[in-house]
Amino acid sequence: VTRALFESEACLHEIGDAFKHGLEVIPLLFEADALHVVPPHERWSSVFEKYEKRGDPKSVAAKRVMEETRDRFSKLNTEPAPPNTVLELPQVLIHLVSEQGPIKKAMADGDGTEGQSGDGGGNETGGPEPTPTDIGSWISAISPALAQWAPVFIEAGYDDSVLLAELDAEDLDELLAALERKGIKKPHRKLLEKRLRALVAEAGIGT
Repeated sequence: VTRALFESEACLHEIGDAFKHGLEVIPLLFEADALHVVPPHERWSSVFEKYEKRGDPKSVAAKRVMEETRDRFSKLNTEPAPPNTVLELPQVLIHLVSEQGPIKKAMADGDGTEGQSGDGGGNETGGPEPTPTDIGSWISAISPALAQWAPVFIEAGYDDSVLLAELDAEDLDELLAALERKGIKKPHRKLLEKRLRALVAEAGIGT
């Protein structure tokens, strides 16, 4: 999503074709201010004006279809959520790609680590050593919309998932408080807290 997108008739038609054929449309945000500078009712306005000036029934019908496409597209959430962009959080793309095919199944079965052997060592619970995952990828795997909060984790000293697994109750409360100070919304906070508690429980430490 860029400001130029909302001026392109070709892009509008492509989005409409995707909707028509039942494809999932994921708006990738490349310009943080694009959504604010161009409000929904002004998007592709130059295209609509052109069709309106023609005035013939075919153009009027086409304009109506394109307006429906605009309205439907405007209701979709971008990845990542503003003020972040794909340029700042490229791991969002990695997550979206990994959601396809066999990789998606592997992630669902165990964060993509299913089938790893443990004959090279173990942790205190007797299982294989956990594999570090950088914090941006770990958070994006939960939901791309959460990727914007990765800097808060890094500032708190947690730059990979193994460090998160060592959280105790006090550490977890401090991390959640830091997220709240940065303005995290309640649904995002609850989702992160749930996954953090699950991660700690899997590590056999508990909170």
